[in-house]
Formats: sequence, structure tokens, C-alpha cells
Amino acid sequence: KPVKRDSTSLSRYAATILGFVNNMEQNGCEVTNANEAPFVMSQLLSKLAPKDNIEFGREMNRIGKEENVPNLLEWLSREASL
Repeated sequence: KPVKRDSTSLSRYAATILGFVNNMEQNGCEVTNANEAPFVMSQLLSKLAPKDNIEFGREMNRIGKEENVPNLLEWLSREASL
């Protein structure tokens, strides 16, 4: 079920991701590691509505940033505040 496009849902999803990242890193698995990042990002992006997934990708492409966990968290926070 995709994450709804409202402030509360986007903020909650960002908090969930941050908790996941912190737990994984405490257990010695960096989710931003080059080997793990593509799998983690595909799982995280699969929870977004298709339109939001596309919008995130376009935004990263437009500003010349990589599609990664920190940038996804930043984007979710920005979108939640709109």
C-alpha cells in the first residue's frame, strides 16, 4: 500500500526510514553502502505512490543529486512541509 501524499503520512514514512537506517547501521550494515544502496532504495521507493516515485526521481535529476537514502529523507521532509 503506497504512502499517502499528506504531511502526516510523509513525515511518518521519513521517521520510519530514519529508524530503519539507524537500526541497520547499529548492526553494522550501512544502507548507504554501494553494495546495499540499490536494494534498499528500490524497497523504499516501492512504498511511494507511483507519481511520487517519479517526482522524486525527476527532482533528483533536475538538481543533479543521486537517488539515495539521505536525499529521499530530505525530499520527504520538504514535501511534507508543503
